[in-house]
Amino acid sequence: DEDRIILDHVCNTHMADLADLTPLQGRTLTMGGIVTDQIEKTTKKGTPYGRVRIEDFTGNYELALFGNDWANNKGKFTVGYFLYIEAEARPRKYREGELELGVLSVRFLSEVKDTLIHQLTVTIELAMLNQTLIDGLSDLLLRRPGKATLAFDVRRIDQPMQAQLRSTSYRVEVTEDIISFITSHPGLGFRLNS
Repeated sequence: DEDRIILDHVCNTHMADLADLTPLQGRTLTMGGIVTDQIEKTTKKGTPYGRVRIEDFTGNYELALFGNDWANNKGKFTVGYFLYIEAEARPRKYREGELELGVLSVRFLSEVKDTLIHQLTVTIELAMLNQTLIDGLSDLLLRRPGKATLAFDVRRIDQPMQAQLRSTSYRVEVTEDIISFITSHPGLGFRLNS
């Protein structure tokens, strides 16, 4: 699941985190998931609104959108669509002391992946470096050209030595098979966008 990279490593909030909005107040929240349910209704005053259930790997959350928030975004909240959402926990109108999740933007997850991941930094423990590891990683990276800058951070645990290397000519698409390869090898790690 290629979307898992964004959900696990780029988003700063997961659906399970939304059970209590209090610690999230004052921050821009980024999250993603699949729309699993959508209901459109009308208020007593005749204004349309929608209730949408979004699910990620941690759970689900029901989001209510009113007025222009609903009118501007309801087409994206279609069951089966994968979305990337920026939101904020803000005071609820007419209910003092309560918070609600206010949507700032909604985009399709497939459209934002290349813009959200700017750099892949592979961290390598020098003692674990060998030709087999280099060949396997090189082969995988060369088969995934993309838009993200590729960098390496080579370290020695036993000494305060570190070398940071950045490719000036090659860019990579960060895919699940690259992340799986890195996490399955002792001495390798990764960072995104730093």
